[in-house]
Amino acid sequence: MKINTLFAALLLTPAVAMSADADNGKELYDETYFEREINGEMRDDVTCATCHEPAFYTRSDRMASSYKNLEQAWVQGCNDKMNVGWFPEEVADVTAYLNKTYYKFPKE
Repeated sequence: MKINTLFAALLLTPAVAMSADADNGKELYDETYFEREINGEMRDDVTCATCHEPAFYTRSDRMASSYKNLEQAWVQGCNDKMNVGWFPEEVADVTAYLNKTYYKFPKE
């Protein structure tokens, strides 16, 4: 019986380890600072919320079309374009936060 329990735990570990953490995503979204030029002034106190207030995500013409698109095109796109420096699991966490809070896409 102990071997079956251990085997089941080992099988589930990768899925748990790879599941995105929306709470960590919120923290990253709110507290990751990076440099960006805004109105001709270079600032180092910029966060995601500096450019993206809640209305950005709830507008009728929003651009994200699916969970995968949100993660790959939009969150990873900002990560790359703004040189935020998030690792892939952090991009997944921020995506999970945005999806849980605003988008409600089914996870693909």
